[in-house]
Amino acid sequence: MLLLASASARRTDLLDLINIKHKVVEQDFDESSIVESDPIECSKLIVKGKNQSARTLLNDNDLEKINKLIIETVENKTSAKIRS
Repeated sequence: MLLLASASARRTDLLDLINIKHKVVEQDFDESSIVESDPIECSKLIVKGKNQSARTLLNDNDLEKINKLIIETVENKTSAKIRS
């Protein structure tokens, strides 16, 4: 499952269109707080800020679900058993 730190309806529609499971993780990062003239650096800083903001809003239950999904995916793709 993809965690999407964006409330963009268009992004959600595109992910739905190509059948990618995702969850919109709300975040409260203010993109206008970034003052950077280089567009690439500006984008990197915005992504970093959104990521950090969204991560603080995940609870232990969310993190446990993500952890379980990662383990199941690796086990299914590799036919290996991960010890817990």
